[in-house]
Amino acid sequence: MKGRSGVLVLCLGLAACQGSNPYVATSNPLPPAPPEAAQVFDRSAYPAPPRDYGRYRSWAWRNGQLPPGTAWADSAQVAEAVSNALDQRGLRPLHDNRPADLFVSADLRLETRLRQVRDDYDTGYYGG
Repeated sequence: MKGRSGVLVLCLGLAACQGSNPYVATSNPLPPAPPEAAQVFDRSAYPAPPRDYGRYRSWAWRNGQLPPGTAWADSAQVAEAVSNALDQRGLRPLHDNRPADLFVSADLRLETRLRQVRDDYDTGYYGG
């Protein structure tokens, strides 16, 4: 009997809490597109067409300057590394006065990072 009366009280309590929802779902329409927006989607604009690197045959330094050196690599070492990497891909350095197919520049940076480690072992007592 007690179980039935408890369920009855619980159901009456839930029924008393029931009411209409004061929140009404509304939606405003989207604003119109600005007049300068394209009306027709241009498929040639995105994504950009893939670059054909096979057509490059010669390269030269941008502005005719070798890359600057750093504390651990001088200018000649950087130039040799770049030249060797481009040579492996079939590009040859330009030696005459015709325009190069590709202009190259290099920039070296040395970054020092600090890593802090804290080992917190709880011993319970000072020094022990």
